[in-house]
Amino acid sequence: MTTYAEPDLFEKINGILVKMSRPKINHIKICGNIHRFLYDLIDEDRYHLLIQPNVFLDSENTFYPDITICDKSKIKHGDVYGAPELVIEVLSPST
Repeated sequence: MTTYAEPDLFEKINGILVKMSRPKINHIKICGNIHRFLYDLIDEDRYHLLIQPNVFLDSENTFYPDITICDKSKIKHGDVYGAPELVIEVLSPST
């Protein structure tokens, strides 16, 4: 069996890098269920429903929320720039 190391994930909060933990399978399944529920409810002509996008609020704050709904005008270069309309974070017992 081949193993490999996943690269560390970091969010930037007030200019400080904060290491994120990797989501476990239950966390991923919950996110998928929420995404599936919301998919038919959004106006796809105006909004994007995204799973763990790069969200750049400003140069000091970058986040990777679990689920995001944002106006299509905020998508640039494949990332979200500015505050999304909705952010959903699935919390784990450790948080």
